[in-house]
Amino acid sequence: MLLAVLYLGIRWLDFPNRVQEYLRESILPVYVIHHPVVLVVSSFVVTWSLGVWPKFALILVTVLTLTMVIYEFGVRRWAITRLLFGLGPAPEAVKQMREPRPADSPDQQSVVLANWIER
Repeated sequence: MLLAVLYLGIRWLDFPNRVQEYLRESILPVYVIHHPVVLVVSSFVVTWSLGVWPKFALILVTVLTLTMVIYEFGVRRWAITRLLFGLGPAPEAVKQMREPRPADSPDQQSVVLANWIER
């Protein structure tokens, strides 16, 4: 069974794409971030009077959400935290998200608006 899963992965995932690149880059930071998040969240949830499976589901969803939010907004987009987590320079997509587009500048917007009014 394991060999079949490995074969399928080699056969169907043997091409570069954005999802694989994102997951490859996020492996170490997500691993490091998730452990303290699990400890904090589970220390609160285990004291609640819920069943085992609802507690598990709540911890799972909460930890996944918090870990990915912390990674995306606290590690991936900042050069100093990228360096601390051993990541390379930010990919072009992240750099472009931080830079304002030319159409977003107030001067460009006023020119576009003035052209639209003159019509």
